[in-house]
Amino acid sequence: MEKQRNTCIELLRLFAALWVMYYHGYSLIERGSMFSNGRIAVDFFFLLSGFFFLKSAIKLDDKPFFKNLFTFIWKRFKPLAITFGICMIFVLIFYYQHYEGFLYVDPFGYLWFVPHLMIVLALYYVLRKLIKRNIVFNIVVAIISMLCFVALFIPLTDYGIFRGIASVGLGILISQIPKLEFSQAKLFSMLMYILLFLAITIVAIIAPAHTIQDPLCLLVLFPAILYFANQVEWGCKPLNLVCSVSFGLYAYQTVARVLEDNSIITSGSSLALIVIILAALDVCIKHLVKLLKKHPN
Repeated sequence: MEKQRNTCIELLRLFAALWVMYYHGYSLIERGSMFSNGRIAVDFFFLLSGFFFLKSAIKLDDKPFFKNLFTFIWKRFKPLAITFGICMIFVLIFYYQHYEGFLYVDPFGYLWFVPHLMIVLALYYVLRKLIKRNIVFNIVVAIISMLCFVALFIPLTDYGIFRGIASVGLGILISQIPKLEFSQAKLFSMLMYILLFLAITIVAIIAPAHTIQDPLCLLVLFPAILYFANQVEWGCKPLNLVCSVSFGLYAYQTVARVLEDNSIITSGSSLALIVIILAALDVCIKHLVKLLKKHPN
């Protein structure tokens, strides 16, 4: 039986995806100064991947190293593969026809996050295999993450790979903090989750980008809300189904950018609707395929 996803974490995924959409200008309302730093919303996805890193890696400890590495990366990429492939096919068609705009600089477009994430996960996986003692591994991860976080504030090193290494590493460390153990721990965690959600929203609305917003969200608010969300362990299937559009909302913005760059559609609200419809269709088709596999007759 498939384990129920944690709805508190799924809601955070959806929130981050919508934040990135708004930041890129794909919104049903006119973009203002609110949520002006979509970059840190992407960093949340890195943090989240790091949070579940050890849980996935430990399951493959008994397999040969190279096969193990391939299996680990494939398991992380597989849920994204179809959506990623659809977007890349669309992008590459236009990439070979038009050599201007962001596609010339980066053929992955907004999907740069996916290859960067796989590279970072592979690096940490190899590091974990090389360093057997958990405490030494954690110390090395902490040092690497700290150095990369420092590098993020140097303009010449503001690259995705540094962001990925820093945030994934932090996620790995947070995942090992023991859960709260007292009678009202879940209630307390839910209260903290709600308060932190409000705090992140307020900071995103009022704090200018690339100021205190960055370190406050990346080093304090995001790790804290992820920790407490994991404590709640609340699952709601209808909400989880809605939240499963999150990666589609992120990925199909690349399609929207292609349409925009080629002056096919330029309205931000129209492009937002296209992204939402594509993400919803993506989830519906995948859900239908899953149901057909479970009940072939």
